[in-house]
Amino acid sequence: MKTKHFFIVLAAVAVCFTACKKSDGGQPPPEDSDYRSQWVGDWEFVTIIDWSYFDGSDNPPNGSDTIYYLGKISNGDYADELIVKYTGEKNDSIFLRIKEDGTITKIHHYISHLNCSGYFDGHEKNHFRVSEHSMGGGKYEEIINGTKKEGDKK
Repeated sequence: MKTKHFFIVLAAVAVCFTACKKSDGGQPPPEDSDYRSQWVGDWEFVTIIDWSYFDGSDNPPNGSDTIYYLGKISNGDYADELIVKYTGEKNDSIFLRIKEDGTITKIHHYISHLNCSGYFDGHEKNHFRVSEHSMGGGKYEEIINGTKKEGDKK
């Protein structure tokens, strides 16, 4: 009888150990647990540039252009920072601080005197505006629309 009781207890203990969830052993969470990863990757950007400068003439110079560029969004130096590289120009980067829900809390351009605004539309679209309005009546504006590349969509 003792032997039978011993095996029943042993079986119950074995079931208890196999039914328990294994611990992670103190390992750090996987890299893709970083909430910014939903926006990191290759993006197709369409940038519409509109500019004019007051030069004192009746017909001041002005122009517009559209640039199509395969850019990149990458993690910045801070835990909540993203860097948006939207053209091939060295200085065309937007730095932003973002919350887990996609709300941008701070945004600025690599060139500090340019004004920035923008937002993410889910995980696969973004819209940014970079502008400068001079005291003399000139203006410079970039409207940047991005779509995440198909292979990088989550």
